[in-house]
Amino acid sequence: MVIDLLASKLNVSFDRGVGCLMGLTKHKDDRVILVKPQTFMNDSGRVLKRLYENFNVSTDNLLVVHDDLDLSSGRVKIQYGGGDGGHRGVRSIINCLADNQFTRVRIGVGRQPDGMTSADYVLEPILKEAQNDFTQVAEHAVDAVRCLVSDGRAQAMCHFNAYKE
Repeated sequence: MVIDLLASKLNVSFDRGVGCLMGLTKHKDDRVILVKPQTFMNDSGRVLKRLYENFNVSTDNLLVVHDDLDLSSGRVKIQYGGGDGGHRGVRSIINCLADNQFTRVRIGVGRQPDGMTSADYVLEPILKEAQNDFTQVAEHAVDAVRCLVSDGRAQAMCHFNAYKE
């Protein structure tokens, strides 16, 4: 949803790639590729590995936007490197690229309710009554992505990782 919102703001359309949808744009003189894997989330690393081989880029230029059960609902946090934190999509990316040196925009969804598995929780559609809240969170995440690309990781982390409750 965040990538769709970003693409809309940048007027980027998606074309079908191998196992993904891709949209191309530029920032200054740099090529920016928006990617939405169309595989199961826990297999998304294979898609990125193929793109990395085709476009000859480094993981240092990779920015992954993902949900995070360990962050309170609505919080946006930027992280560079580190482990997968139990996120199977991030684990797939680290394993397939054999590298964890990439930037993540983590979007807090909080913990699942009692009696529900984490997989069921994150795969369920957003409840209608939570749609407005998530739209605001998605806007904030888009701002984080734009700040990362425009101002760099250090500036974006200073701005977006300051905890505001």
